[in-house]
Amino acid sequence: MHPSKNIRRPAWMNKLLLDKLKQEKETYRVWKQEQDSRIKCTLSKFANGTKLCGAVSTLEERDDAIHRDLYRLKKQACVNLRVQQGQLQGQISKMFGTVVVGVGIAGLARIRDLMNPMPSSPSEHLKLFGFVSRRSFGNIDEAKQISLEDALRSKEIHAAFISTENRSHEETIRMFLEAGKHVLVEYPMALSAKAAHELWEMAEQKGSVLDENKSGFPAFSGIARLTWLIDLFGDLTVTSATREKQKEKNYSRMTVHFQTANKKPLTWIEERGPGMRREKKINFCFTSGCLEDFPQAPRSSVGLFMQDQNLFAKKLLGQVSKEELAAEKWRILRCLDLAEVIQQHCEEPEKIYS
Repeated sequence: MHPSKNIRRPAWMNKLLLDKLKQEKETYRVWKQEQDSRIKCTLSKFANGTKLCGAVSTLEERDDAIHRDLYRLKKQACVNLRVQQGQLQGQISKMFGTVVVGVGIAGLARIRDLMNPMPSSPSEHLKLFGFVSRRSFGNIDEAKQISLEDALRSKEIHAAFISTENRSHEETIRMFLEAGKHVLVEYPMALSAKAAHELWEMAEQKGSVLDENKSGFPAFSGIARLTWLIDLFGDLTVTSATREKQKEKNYSRMTVHFQTANKKPLTWIEERGPGMRREKKINFCFTSGCLEDFPQAPRSSVGLFMQDQNLFAKKLLGQVSKEELAAEKWRILRCLDLAEVIQQHCEEPEKIYS
């Protein structure tokens, strides 16, 4: 028999052990109560945010509630994943076949940008099928040359980028709209306001997107500047306009005087001649003096052609609001109306210096 079994502990030692045991039991009870409270609080938050099973009040209910909630979360996650996959598949399948008509400076830029769209931009939904030109090129990089008839008939081509000379814009737009295609055309859309209004009405009847990218008479070829003035000052009224030409120097100067909606004067001068740089000079005159330097606008990370292409793709994808489309339609047609009024003023009579 082990000798220690016959040894009796002193009373004070037994009391010490009992007190220690009670303290450990109390500590465990407090810890267990805190854990139950935390589980209840956590599940309550899940329930409030996700419509799950709700809070539990006892440990016995805890395990069942957790399993039910995890099952619901897993089921909901699977549903959300299927929805997201469906949306992504819809976006991927929503591609628009395009063709570039006319291979000048603008046409080559269009081919370049369509073949190299910005990553994660709306332009990734545009696919270039080829280009149309009167001249024979064969292929340009990987873009193949196709006939105008094939471009109009093809069901794989949904949109045309028109970069031909200005005088042929109206006829080319009509052909592609008649074929049910969307159209992006370089400025100007047409060489008369009447034709532009007819083309826009035709596009709306066909359910097509008609877009104009920022030549002919200076008021039409310089319509990008006119659009800029409308954006800056609002609606304008032409009060007078003159055009001077020096044929032997191949020089012309158009001067247009406007009035803003609040009756303030505004002058636009468009000059052209050999060796003249393409630049914009701005001179604002106020009652307190003159401002001849205009702050530089922040430059975009991409060029104007790519900006227009991204905007056009957003329209095809339905990502531009009706209000924005209506405002753009008004601005484009208003500028063409003003350009025609300017031309009428300048042609009665025209000053010619020899």
